[in-house]
Amino acid sequence: MFRKKKSPMKKAASQTLNALRSFIDDYVDYDDQSDRAKTDKAVRHHLINQVLGLITDFSKIQNSLMKGQMLSTWSISNSTGETLKKLRAILSADVYRHSTFFESSDVSILLELTVLYTLEHECILQLNKLKKEMTEVNEKLVNLDMFDMEGDIIKMRNAVRAVYKDLSDRAELIASFEIVN
Repeated sequence: MFRKKKSPMKKAASQTLNALRSFIDDYVDYDDQSDRAKTDKAVRHHLINQVLGLITDFSKIQNSLMKGQMLSTWSISNSTGETLKKLRAILSADVYRHSTFFESSDVSILLELTVLYTLEHECILQLNKLKKEMTEVNEKLVNLDMFDMEGDIIKMRNAVRAVYKDLSDRAELIASFEIVN
């Protein structure tokens, strides 16, 4: 008896979906209309909690940079702080405009849901990595290890910008979904 092999794309989507479910308790998926809003709410709740923690951690870093008078990092750290605030805004605001994503019976016909799952998974992984990097930078600052602090802050800024781009892409993907009857 022969079995139909799963395509690599379906297997990757399944792995990503399982990973998302392991990160977020209430994560279901976007296939079923009744689960879409619940899943979106769970994702945004999880991500905003991560971002709020990062904002707190980064504020401590900024304070240490000011106390240490690390002038070369102030502009970069201010930019990073502003982008973190934008992340909070995009997760807490109604960014979907007039999308029919949540009301349509079958979105998978017009939208490759794997893209959405991948964006969400990437955001979570990037935010987790950023948390670790902020902890390391904070430890350096406590130990007065200022070597390449500017480089560390630039890495954080770039990571925060990457998350912002992915979250913006996710919001735009859902916002641009429209079925006209």
